[in-house]
Amino acid sequence: MAQRSSTWLWEPIATYGLQLPASVTGFIIGAFLLWLGQKPLEPIGYLAER
Repeated sequence: MAQRSSTWLWEPIATYGLQLPASVTGFIIGAFLLWLGQKPLEPIGYLAER
């Protein structure tokens, strides 16, 4: 039952993703991984509340 109910959502996403060229798919995955692994930004200046 759970597999049938999620096919209406998964089917369009999977077919669209499989129809993309490999270079576009690699770029999207690579950009996401770079965004995920970046260091947090350091604050500029100092905190005035201390």
